[in-house]
Amino acid sequence: MLRNRVRRSSLMLIFGAAQVPLYFVYGTLETTWPVAAFGLLHGAIYALMQPAIDAQIAVHSAENVRGRVQGVYSSIGLAGAFVGANGLSWLYEVDFRLPLFGLGVAFGVCVLVGGLLVSLGESRGMAVPEAGPTNL
Repeated sequence: MLRNRVRRSSLMLIFGAAQVPLYFVYGTLETTWPVAAFGLLHGAIYALMQPAIDAQIAVHSAENVRGRVQGVYSSIGLAGAFVGANGLSWLYEVDFRLPLFGLGVAFGVCVLVGGLLVSLGESRGMAVPEAGPTNL
């Protein structure tokens, strides 16, 4: 696994940052097929980032509440998506591309802040030692 060879923060920063330009690309596209093609690329990049985030959450949550912590994380992500989708809808009145650009900027800020915080924790030795390749 890639995650066993590279720090989680690096995976989060690299593959998170790789998604940011895609939001801007989506905002410039006019037809469906390129959106579908970039959507496949976006999904592949996301699939390389998300396991590092899930592992970070699992490793740093107590065993007896791990499921609850992951559920809360997922719920907060869904709530954020809901707020972003509804909160940025007024931008459609100005230009239909602006919500995508706004999402790109917001996602980039979140990736940067989150990835750097995880990196800071790793550099301070806050990462939990891993038991082996089968450990999350």
